[in-house]
Order: sequence, then C-alpha cells, then structure tokens
Amino acid sequence: MKLLTLYITFQFLYLVSFSQKIQKYSGEFFNGQDVKGEASFSFFTNDKNKRIKTGSFRYSAREKKNDWHFSHNISGKYNDGYKMGKWSYTYSSKDKDVDKHGYYYNISVELDADYNNGVPQGEWLYSCYIFKFQKELKTGRYRKTNKTIVKDIKITLNWNKGKLVDSLIIIDKIGSRVQAPMNKFGVLIGDLILKTPNASTQINYDKGVETMYISSNDTINNLEYETYLTIDDKKAKVRKIKSSYLYNENCIIRDIIVDNIYNNEYFLYKYIDGDKLLTFKKEFGDYTLSLKGLYYYMLEPIPTKEESTIFSDISIAQVKTKEALWFTKKALKKTPNNKKLLADKRRATQAITEYKNLQCHIDIYKKYLNLQNIRTKARCNGLHFDEAPKTRIDYLHQIKHQSDMQYKLLSLHNQYH
Repeated sequence: MKLLTLYITFQFLYLVSFSQKIQKYSGEFFNGQDVKGEASFSFFTNDKNKRIKTGSFRYSAREKKNDWHFSHNISGKYNDGYKMGKWSYTYSSKDKDVDKHGYYYNISVELDADYNNGVPQGEWLYSCYIFKFQKELKTGRYRKTNKTIVKDIKITLNWNKGKLVDSLIIIDKIGSRVQAPMNKFGVLIGDLILKTPNASTQINYDKGVETMYISSNDTINNLEYETYLTIDDKKAKVRKIKSSYLYNENCIIRDIIVDNIYNNEYFLYKYIDGDKLLTFKKEFGDYTLSLKGLYYYMLEPIPTKEESTIFSDISIAQVKTKEALWFTKKALKKTPNNKKLLADKRRATQAITEYKNLQCHIDIYKKYLNLQNIRTKARCNGLHFDEAPKTRIDYLHQIKHQSDMQYKLLSLHNQYH
C-alpha cells in the first residue's frame, strides 16, 4: 500500500513539474503599433493552458531612417505572471510624427516603477517632454522653426501595497501643478495644493479632515471642523465617513495619472500584463484602473437618543397624515361634494407639504454639526421660528414644534384614524 502511495505521489509531482516546465521565447511581440516590437522572456504553461511569464522580461522596438528615429524599451522581472521589483520604461520618438499643419513631434518619456507581485510599491518616477516644430529649408538645409513645447511634466508617486501614500507631486511646467501630502495610510495631511493655468486652490487637512479652503478669490474656514474641535466625546458624537479625493467629480489628479503613467501607448499595459491594479475588459478591448489613496473624512453627527426619538415622532406623524389624506380621498369618491371632506383634504394636503419641508430640514440637520451650516445649506423653504435657535438641538426642537402644530391641527378635526 505504501509503495502504491509513493508511486501516485511521484507521478503527481512529475506531472506538475512537467506542466510547469520553464520555456524561453525570443522574437516578435505584438504591440498594437506601426513599429514592430521584439521581446525575450521565460514562461511556463499552467493547467488552463495559459502562458505565465516568470523571470526577466525585455521588450524593444526600434526603427531608424535618414530623417527620423524611434526607440521603445521596457524591462523588468516577473514572478508567476506578476511584475516584480524594478521596471524601466523608455519611449523616444524624433521627427517621426507629423500633423496636418506640418508640425513634427519629438517625444521623450521615462518611467521607473517598482512592484511587489503585481502591486505598485515604493517610489515611481515619471517624466514626459514633447515639443513640436516645423522644418524650413535655409541655406540648403532643413532647420527647425516655430518650436513649441507641448508637454513638460514630471510626476512622483509613492505606493504602499497598491495605495498612494506619503507624497504625490505633479509638476507640469505648462499645465497643472499638484502637491498632495499623505500619511502612510494614504490619508491627506497638511496642504493639498492644486494649480492650473487659470486657478489656484489650497485645501488644508488635519488627519484627513478639511480645515480650510483657499482659492484664488476667497478663504473659507471649515465650520464643521471648528465645531468638531469643541466636542468633548468625539467618538460618541461624530462618525468619520471615508472618501477618496481621486473620485471627486472634478479631480484633475486622477486624470493626470491615467493620461500619463497609465498611458498604454508608452507602456503597453494591454500587451505586457502583470499589473494587479488593471482589469482588462476583453469585450471593450480596454482596461480599467483601480486607484486608492488621497483619502479624506467627512464628519457626520451621530444622533443622540433624544434626537432619534424626535426623528421617529416626526416620521410617524408624517405617515399618519398620508393615511389621513388617503382615507379622505376614499370617502370623497362616495360623496364628492361633501364640504367637510373637501376641507379635510385641503388641510391634509397642506400638512403633507409642510412635512416634506420639515423632512428636508431634518436631512440637513443630520448631515452637519455646525448650526450656521444647517441654516445656510438647506435648500428648503424657510422655517418660521418663534425665537431664533441658539444651538443645534434648539433648531431640531423648533422643527418638532412645527410638526406638532400640524399634527394637532388635523387631530382637532378628527382626521386621524
């Protein structure tokens, strides 16, 4: 029996080692471009008959003619199909591309990246310089004229397990400039600086919470943060909602990273796989990028027991008022000209409109800590206060008072069942 077991084990190990036999490839490599590329790498075939790259990888595409030349080089290492360690990318094109206006383009791109099993790690350095020019025949020779810098950008990213951390720096000499300091967890700290040719913005953060917003025209203190500082038991009264600045509606940082560092033309992500942040969609012939980091926190009040009770009472009153209107409409179908029922319908309809407005104010109340924010940010009809509220809870008591008035009015006319 032991001999049989040993024989089966030996055969299994033999099959596994045979299926993962390392092979080498050196030759033409498809790159989706007009200049043919070549690559050399090692691989093994897994049980799904898929080639898995391992060890060193080198890619190059070169072409040179009398008046232009092109060079593209990518090198690094794989570990079981994923990029590992240092990867180097260089892309150089001189006088090759010409547009419809007769401008030639010189392009120089470099990226030094680092990976740990397909996940970005450590410091990444990127640079891209592009200028265009026209050629004019002078004294028997073509000379460059009308030189214009199209792009001159440098980007520094720091990664920890695929998450952007520490510092993110973008210096585009003819475009945007960004400085984003973060801690080791990718949470924004200090001053996030965003500069474009037309505007300048600085957002100050304290452990991910915005403290101040400074634009070209104005400086705005974050009242939520100022109120937050006055709260004694912060953990019991405030929750922090985590978001990423990368996914804000008008975030230029994500666009810059996608357009530059994850530019397929320069780095061939579609054809040189092994990056876990990218998901290739065969049906669309493209890939999606998952970026993490640049986190910030929105402050959200945690309702007290008293507040929760008031929220519940107003909600119940609103539901009962809707039921009262439903019963009134049902009764009017039998006696459509009944004056009392018509008056009841009018009162209930008005009450429901008022409850919708009160609910609008409650939604704002639940969102903000600062009383001034609650009063100014509400896109609701105004409330009629007997006395201006001095505290946040006073504001809620006024809402409750107006709800009680509506409920009492309908109760006096016996409209609740």
